[in-house]
Amino acid sequence: MDAEAADPTPPACEVWEEHREILHTFLACSTQWQHAGMDGGRTGLHYPSVESVLRLTVDPDQHREVFAGVQVMEQAALQAFFQQAEHARPRKKR
Repeated sequence: MDAEAADPTPPACEVWEEHREILHTFLACSTQWQHAGMDGGRTGLHYPSVESVLRLTVDPDQHREVFAGVQVMEQAALQAFFQQAEHARPRKKR
């Protein structure tokens, strides 16, 4: 195993300035996922909590734009969580 494969730190990526507020808001909501079902899968962010983060950290004129961006990131994250769960699920034998 090479050193790069052993490093659990994700690679750095560039964030465009116009997306910085959206990313910071999404990350500030990282503990606000709702879970459901027997496996506790994530179903989405708790929107009242997202609204609180918006009110506390984002200029009111930007709330709609930032919230829309957070929703885009939420959907992408949910797809990634679903794919991870699918790969981790044991395969049924035929």
